[in-house]
Amino acid sequence: MTSKVQIVRCLSSAALAAVFGSALLMGSVSPAIAAEREVDAATWARMVDARLDRSIRLVRAVPDSIRAEKGAVVAARFDAEGNFVDASLEQGTGNRLLDREAVRAVKAIRYPRLPLEKRGTTRVVAMEVFFADPIDHRLAGRVRTASQRMLAKYHGAENQNIMVAATQE
Repeated sequence: MTSKVQIVRCLSSAALAAVFGSALLMGSVSPAIAAEREVDAATWARMVDARLDRSIRLVRAVPDSIRAEKGAVVAARFDAEGNFVDASLEQGTGNRLLDREAVRAVKAIRYPRLPLEKRGTTRVVAMEVFFADPIDHRLAGRVRTASQRMLAKYHGAENQNIMVAATQE
């Protein structure tokens, strides 16, 4: 009698393990499949811009009047397969707290793989991080020039990898 109960428990456990194992496998594979969806350069830029915009935190220790005049350029590095590798400050704001926040925000987001046409070699993408609305930003032209210089340094004359993000205040 005991052996039949043990067999039933063993079979029940095996069945549950199979169900949960399938659920775990489906859960781990499905996001990977969704993440592999190919996007064009314009869609990639919009996706990353929106994610970066949500990632930037308000630095309350820095007065509004100073934040409104600051923008940083962060170099986001991608491997040849189009995966995000790391980021570093390329041109700072002149404020240590804002510079740290710019790099933290760029590192914190989940990047889709670069579009197919941007893969095959390592890439550096200029991430322009503003701490106020970039449309009204007095230094936007200067920050864009710094981005273009950075891209020329890493990619020659190819200046097609500029991203812009700003906090929503």
